[in-house]
Formats: sequence, structure tokens, C-alpha cells
Amino acid sequence: MIDEAFDATQEQLLRDSQALADAMGGRVQLYGLSAPNDAPFPHIIHGESQILPDGDDCREAYEIYSTLYVWTRDDEQGPAVTMAQAKRIGGLVRTLLDIALSIPGFRTVEHRVESTRYTPDADGLSALGVIEHYYWVEASA
Repeated sequence: MIDEAFDATQEQLLRDSQALADAMGGRVQLYGLSAPNDAPFPHIIHGESQILPDGDDCREAYEIYSTLYVWTRDDEQGPAVTMAQAKRIGGLVRTLLDIALSIPGFRTVEHRVESTRYTPDADGLSALGVIEHYYWVEASA
């Protein structure tokens, strides 16, 4: 099923990246939909996905929109360092996932970064990066 295969493919790419682990302090902290209240910073939340059927009688195909959230916070060095860290990690996430994903049973025909934005959190300490990707995939023959 495309839903679980897509999520698993994205998550594996992120977890397998040594550059991302290094930027996150040695380990990729990745959560689904929300992080626990005591989640260490930085962390990534694999947020919402929208999967739209786009096939016909001859082929199975989908348009997929995916959102990931990067949360950072550095209590010692302050907001400027926190925002820089969000941008560094967000840039890695954006680049890692802007590829033709190897989803089992599917081939990626089109992919692109839809948007990336960064904002300070209302707490004045945390920063949030929001990275959105688009994929058009069809079932493999």
C-alpha cells in the first residue's frame, strides 16, 4: 500500500543520513505526527501527508504532498543559533528528500520541493522549519 511504503521510505532516508545525524547532535530524532513533551531538541516530526489517486483504468498513480517539521532549541546560545540550526537541518532534510524516492512497488515520475519556511516559536526559544515536498508516483510494472 502506497501510504505506509511512502512514509517508511522517507523515514529510512532520514535515519540513514550521517550528515543529518551529525547536524542533530549524533542521532536523528524522528517522530510521527507529534513529539512527546520531553522530546530532546533538535527533532523532526513526520507530519501530515496528502495522497491523491491520479491513475486511470490502465495504471495506479498518486500525487503525494508531504510535510516535515524541524524543531530546534538551544537554551544556552539563544534564538539566533536556534534559527541557524533549524535552517541547517531543514536544508539537509529538503535535499535528502528532493529525489526520485525508491518506494517499493512504485516509481517516482516527478518530485520537487513545494516550500520551505522557518519561523521563531512563540516561546522565544525554539525555531520551527516546515519543509513540504511533492511527488508523483506510479505503480511499477
